[in-house]
Amino acid sequence: MSNNDAIRWLQRLEHFEAALAKLTDACKRENYSELELAGVIQFFVFSQELAWNTLKDLLYVEGIDAKTPRAVWREAHNAGFVEDIDTALGTIAFRNELSHRYSEAMARRAVERIRADYLPLLTHILARLQQQRETERGA
Repeated sequence: MSNNDAIRWLQRLEHFEAALAKLTDACKRENYSELELAGVIQFFVFSQELAWNTLKDLLYVEGIDAKTPRAVWREAHNAGFVEDIDTALGTIAFRNELSHRYSEAMARRAVERIRADYLPLLTHILARLQQQRETERGA
């Protein structure tokens, strides 16, 4: 592990924080146009992608070289960064489903699922990563 690897996970964490802030803000609305639904879904995709990549970079710094999203989620769970492994693993299939089919009704259901299941998961992961950053700064 190099200093660049440590810097990379912290930079990626900043991007994850920004993406999740956008998703959180977008999820506060009650009514969405079709375009806004697409925006919420895209913010979820960005946030999910940044979550697992940030975890991948952090795990690498800690000596764990997980490459795939599934492996990263499992290793992050084993390392204590992800509590709800089933929901975390569910983001993989959900994200793929969002990429391959579309209807407005599906988009509305997807946004409700993002709000109910995935936003809390990603928020918890972000808090855990922020704790890790603070721990490293204090070391």
